[in-house]
Amino acid sequence: MEFTEDRIKVGDKVTVSWETLKTEFAVEVLYMPQATGDCWHLKREDGTIVYVNSFCSMIKLNKEE
Repeated sequence: MEFTEDRIKVGDKVTVSWETLKTEFAVEVLYMPQATGDCWHLKREDGTIVYVNSFCSMIKLNKEE
């Protein structure tokens, strides 16, 4: 798997996971934190907007995934 960019940015598709949940969520990044205490704004495939302050991992997906 090769990426042409080395950073996650607004508009990227990512998966987010938490240690306490067994499920990963595939989401689109709408907004990235700009200051301490700020949240990620993410949009699930069903259109639900999710605000996330902390997570275990975020993985950038290929355009084909």
